[in-house]
Amino acid sequence: MQSGTQSRSAVCSEKVISEVSGKRLLRRRVQKRADGAKCVTVDGRTDWDELCKQNTWLRTQSGLVVKPDQSIKRRKHLGLIQLNVDFDTAKLWIQEKLGSKVKVDGVEGTLKQFLIEPYLPHQENEESYLCIYCHTESHDAVLFHSKGGVDVGNVDEEADHLYVGLEEMPQQQTIQETLLKNVQNTKTQMLCSFIQSLIKCFRDLHFTYLELNPLVVTDSEIHILDVAAKVDSKAAPLCKELWDGIQFAPSLCRDLHPEELRIAQLAAGTPCSMNLTILNKAGRIWSLIAGGGTSLVMSDTAAELGVRDEVACYTQFSGRPSADQMYEFTKTLIDLMVEVPHPEGKTFILSSNVADMIMMIKLKVGPMQGLMRALQECKEKLKTHKISLLMRRATLATVPKGQIPSALTELGLPVHIFSIAVPMTHLIQCALGLRDVETGVDDTDKICQPMNQQAESHEVIAKNNLDEIFNGDTKVIVVGLMTQAVQAMLDFDFVCGRKTPSVAAIVNPGGSEDKEESFLWAEGQVNIQVYSSLETAMSNHTDATVVVNGAPGRDAYHCAMLAVKCRHIRCILMIAGHIPDRQTRTLVQMAHNNGVLIVGPCTPVHLMQVNFIKPGSFRCNKFGTIGGSLDDLVSLRLYRPGSVGVVTRSGGLSMELIIYIARNTDGLYQGVSLGGGKCTGSSFMDHLMSMQANPDVKILLLLGEFGGSEEYDICEALCSGKLSKPMVAFCIGECADMFKSEPGYFGHSGAGNDVALETAAAKNQALAEAGAVVPKTFDEIGEKLREVYASLIAKGQLVPKPEPPVPSIPANMKPRKGKK
Repeated sequence: MQSGTQSRSAVCSEKVISEVSGKRLLRRRVQKRADGAKCVTVDGRTDWDELCKQNTWLRTQSGLVVKPDQSIKRRKHLGLIQLNVDFDTAKLWIQEKLGSKVKVDGVEGTLKQFLIEPYLPHQENEESYLCIYCHTESHDAVLFHSKGGVDVGNVDEEADHLYVGLEEMPQQQTIQETLLKNVQNTKTQMLCSFIQSLIKCFRDLHFTYLELNPLVVTDSEIHILDVAAKVDSKAAPLCKELWDGIQFAPSLCRDLHPEELRIAQLAAGTPCSMNLTILNKAGRIWSLIAGGGTSLVMSDTAAELGVRDEVACYTQFSGRPSADQMYEFTKTLIDLMVEVPHPEGKTFILSSNVADMIMMIKLKVGPMQGLMRALQECKEKLKTHKISLLMRRATLATVPKGQIPSALTELGLPVHIFSIAVPMTHLIQCALGLRDVETGVDDTDKICQPMNQQAESHEVIAKNNLDEIFNGDTKVIVVGLMTQAVQAMLDFDFVCGRKTPSVAAIVNPGGSEDKEESFLWAEGQVNIQVYSSLETAMSNHTDATVVVNGAPGRDAYHCAMLAVKCRHIRCILMIAGHIPDRQTRTLVQMAHNNGVLIVGPCTPVHLMQVNFIKPGSFRCNKFGTIGGSLDDLVSLRLYRPGSVGVVTRSGGLSMELIIYIARNTDGLYQGVSLGGGKCTGSSFMDHLMSMQANPDVKILLLLGEFGGSEEYDICEALCSGKLSKPMVAFCIGECADMFKSEPGYFGHSGAGNDVALETAAAKNQALAEAGAVVPKTFDEIGEKLREVYASLIAKGQLVPKPEPPVPSIPANMKPRKGKK
């Protein structure tokens, strides 16, 4: 089972390090030289006299090399490198170039950082090319070409390749026979040892990409002339000492605003993710949004409506931000919002598709405490600048004006609260005054009315892997989740007709003692055992086949490794993020070898399973309020299976997809959110092929995104007939050019890496050409689902699922006030 390819989240977690840092690391770790690389950084803050005082070789060296150190490809072709010049020439060239504009791969940016190093006289035939990168979940790729330099060509085709297992160290004979066939015998042993050391360094320091070009190999020594490298920023806690002194390469484009840097530092080293990109301080639409997918859809929608300049910022938070972190984030946004007044005022959109903001404000729990503290402190300036609040909650329930939480009404600001059923198009129009918020934009009443009440029994001929794992008897062990998340899972169990809860045990890693905890169930309560050790829980509950892993920090990887080795565990749902890619790849490989399915990591909503028509259907990991309250679960008809199978990377957008399905078809059969990390335990194709083989799934729904190339595998499968069921597909992120800050992946030098193919627009076009039904916008997904569904009914290829009696919700399980 192959892991997924790069996504937007993956791109964010890989950080380009400066060439100076790369050379110093490699000299110390690979070449075992304690003297340090002769290489210095120069920027606008450099004191030239002090620089020469600390590096006397700058004036005595016979020749120098000077070039920008900003992850710019093909610097020689762009005229951005000086070779064999003296110090005065190098200094003058930098002074002329510093702050100047340059255009690389369609991105215009500013030159702001350079390096100076000694020039190495050598012959062209002494130049080689060497690269290591993460290839699959089980192997790294080592590429070597005996010809290096700027004209190396397409190394993917011309270089020799060696694929190395994650724990494997290739023997020198293997390296020589595979990579060094065209290298002089006098140099092979030295190169073999160097490559072995480089592989070890690549793993130990959690590099994701490491390219040396050119690498000058003489008869007696190896010289690294140019380094392009990325590291996995999620490994920072593990590599604190190993990365000592490391500097990341500055973006080609603008520097981070102080506020953007503050938010990045706020989340650094914590289990949460927080991002801020300032687009236009004069814009009228400001936002604080949980989940990157929803933020992208908002920007996509604004662009489609022709009001992209009104989007002031891109924001995203996920994980578990503390109240203090949310306070700082909100306060920063408010200060930015009022910096440039607008005569018509501005709108602050607050949205979370995972946890219901309104309920959290009422209960005064979680990060919303910090948000409300910031709003209360700044309410006078918000009034002065005519700021209104638009809040989009994570459920279908609306909030009448008389029931808005007092904490919000006491702000004295216009507050409008919408359900998650409100399309993003309507929300943007309300924010700009193009739609009257008072007339009501919430069309929740249109949701979930079955299009056809005909019933027909279906004989299940074959079940896919998930059907085998998740059935009416499935038992799970939940690790590291909050009480309300576990209660939400039990709520779902109940409306699906289970006689007993699916949760067999709860694990609180590092807890002080084992105990029992009570949860609401039917007319009473049920006690579930809580353990401090996953090993004990698995030993005591051998009937459990699934582990829902929400353990924080380093415990997440440790718990996953324990679970994957347990014989009776068949599936691990990984909520946890911030696991270094190398650890994820090790975990995925071991899971594959042991026959264990992994969904995730890096996703808040991993699996939405509505399994068969009989009582006992099961949807694992109803995390937070995805799927909504008990009333929402019933309204969306998630208590029985429909005909639509969903695969998405974005967990935060799962609720909108469920609504589209409920509104326009006979309902959801199964949905999987893969997670946003570079390495995931399963791929789009894994789950789509499973749904293709399942006769109960009639329609496939795919939500992709910009970045990576996994969607092209789906295009090939559609063209070949491997995927033959009707598919509605859409990739979010067509607005990505609004956020460009890098010239793209630097990839293999000269490899012809076409970043244009990774755009959402290119993928949507390719999917449409392959035969998928592709809507123009995210909001049109429901319309296209309805068209496909109606067409299948008309052709007699789909008979709507029968409607069983609607479950009644006991008073004991109605929405609870005050239970945290």
